[in-house]
Amino acid sequence: MELHKLEFIIDRPEEVDYYPKFIVKLDKATEQQSFVVLPLELSYQKDDLYPILNCTCGEWGCGGYYVEVRNEADYVVWQKIFRFIDKSEEIEPLHVKTPIYFERGEYIKLVNDLLREKDRFPQERSNYIYDTKEYQKNGLGSLYDLK
Repeated sequence: MELHKLEFIIDRPEEVDYYPKFIVKLDKATEQQSFVVLPLELSYQKDDLYPILNCTCGEWGCGGYYVEVRNEADYVVWQKIFRFIDKSEEIEPLHVKTPIYFERGEYIKLVNDLLREKDRFPQERSNYIYDTKEYQKNGLGSLYDLK
């Protein structure tokens, strides 16, 4: 088992209305995906399939990815990654192959950092509020066509 480092960079920090802001950085390599904050937050709390990765254009329909997450005592594991249009077809959109292991404490710290940063950017904050209301009303399946 190899441990990986998950981070984010803020794209165009001076342009507060530019969206999406949080670009995935995995093992020092910048990826062509952005984070969807609420599903990432939920993912360390319960094993499930989450719409964590989005296209850097910000449009879910362009290139979002579902991540099958498994939680262990010391690790959060991204078991498999699926395209948004076919949740049965496993793919490898990142520069490492699944399963991808993250140290649980670092993963939670990343989520907390994103939760703090999202409030600086109107679109990220708005998306998080909308996603939270949908999740509370209709459950995980209501987020990004996850059925």
